[in-house]
Amino acid sequence: MATTTLPPYVAVEGNSGVGKSVTASALAEWLAPGQYFPEYFGYLDAQGGESLPAFPPSTFEEVAYSNRLWPVLDMRRQQHRQLVTSAETRFQVLDTTPLSVIGYELAKARLGIFSDIEDLASRYVDLYDAALLQQPGGWVFLSSPAEVILSRIAHRGGSRDLLKRVDTIKYLDSVRRFFSTHFLDATTFVWIDNSTCSLECVIAEAIPFIEQLSGITQTSGLQAFFHEMKENPKLRGELLCVEKSDP
Repeated sequence: MATTTLPPYVAVEGNSGVGKSVTASALAEWLAPGQYFPEYFGYLDAQGGESLPAFPPSTFEEVAYSNRLWPVLDMRRQQHRQLVTSAETRFQVLDTTPLSVIGYELAKARLGIFSDIEDLASRYVDLYDAALLQQPGGWVFLSSPAEVILSRIAHRGGSRDLLKRVDTIKYLDSVRRFFSTHFLDATTFVWIDNSTCSLECVIAEAIPFIEQLSGITQTSGLQAFFHEMKENPKLRGELLCVEKSDP
């Protein structure tokens, strides 16, 4: 599938419980009705026996299954995007990207939980280098303090134990800030603290940012980031030690 046949998309990123799904769905309703695409779990083939990767993984095969699964789910979501695209579609809105996938693996490795980050990065590099997987045209990063996120998770339920740790919440925010600072042009992303801001307030801040992206079809940050994660052990080591840094 050629990514050139797809409209650009805006990615909504952030921690589990920060409000990505609600925000992404609302943005699509305001600006691109029918063009919201949920996070990975919505593309699992449960009837075919697929399930979320085991946590914590206890065998190499479980790690290998996880690394195979995430890119497959990304491709299924892209195929879904292709199916609902029309000539009138200006852009689409996606909930979560491979950045969260690699962040999750880094968070596991940081705690000594078995993972194979180099292999996962290599799989995404192959897709991006072959232009089989489109990259975002813009990014909306959502952030809230750990205690706010934990309160929201407790209210709604769900999320794996790893994602409910205060240190993991802060660490994953740090990974996203590192990525946005080092791999994205400042005009292609916005950070929004939605801890005290209503959904309407978040949408009001995000819409002008998205409107000014009209000439941008793709950013190249994910492709560059995954290349570095595959080829540069120094960067992998640096990210494992990155500390939270508020803007």
